[in-house]
Amino acid sequence: EVPSGANKPYVLSGAIYVRIGPNSQKLTTADQMRDFFQQSGKIYFDEAGCKDFDSTRDVDTELLRDFKYAARLNENTPDDQIFRNLKLLTEDLLFKNGAVLFFGKQPEQIFEKAIVRCVAFKGKDKRFIVDDKFFGGTLHSQYIKSIQWLKEKINISYDIEGQGSGPRKEIWEIPETVFKEAIINSLSHRDYYDKGATTIVELYDDRVEISNPGGLVSAIKLADFGKRSHSRNPLIFGLFARMQLVEQVGSGIMRMNDLMKEAGLPLPEFTTEGMFTIKLQRRPETVEET
Repeated sequence: EVPSGANKPYVLSGAIYVRIGPNSQKLTTADQMRDFFQQSGKIYFDEAGCKDFDSTRDVDTELLRDFKYAARLNENTPDDQIFRNLKLLTEDLLFKNGAVLFFGKQPEQIFEKAIVRCVAFKGKDKRFIVDDKFFGGTLHSQYIKSIQWLKEKINISYDIEGQGSGPRKEIWEIPETVFKEAIINSLSHRDYYDKGATTIVELYDDRVEISNPGGLVSAIKLADFGKRSHSRNPLIFGLFARMQLVEQVGSGIMRMNDLMKEAGLPLPEFTTEGMFTIKLQRRPETVEET
């Protein structure tokens, strides 16, 4: 019997045990142990220092300028001050992994799988690929390019306001905001320790699937999914939030559900183990047209 304390984990005979309900469970795999340490705030991929990044050469200055504007920071604030204030540097002044992914020109040269792959298939299965693109660069750039790729592939209609004289309003067959939420969540919450898979957007005749390595973090129970927010990469998630692209309150899933319902589409389907996947059904008439 071990009383609760602050210096978790406790080790018994070389093994780590965690309390799940009334039972004690032994952690037996590397993924379980890593997830435990992430949940307890001991390790985060995006908080570790990156020795291979040269901040004087490899920072995307254009994105940094856009970031200052979106985050309502003074454009004349020195870059080094921003890096320090946002805690993007380790104690020995290395750029953190999350800062490399967010502000690096080509982070995929350091983290090979830190890219988004967008694949379009003909039909409802994976037999015939009609387009296959890989997007690297800053995470913000990956997000923008993925949204643009989807815009070129799916059906978009236009609502002409003011009897034809007003601005055209784009109406995506699946609401654009749903795609934005899904892709940013994938980039923010994916398991960057997993070197065997990328974030992937798959377009089929009847659906769109957006997947990222890493299932639901153990800090979130399945019953609380969509109600609470807990990121594997809080630094990355916080930078997206500063650009007004996500909210810190864990409302993204509910917003996606509401938008799909308003569009007359089935609610998103989620797979929360292994590859975290969001499945979005397209309109039936889209299948007939394609």
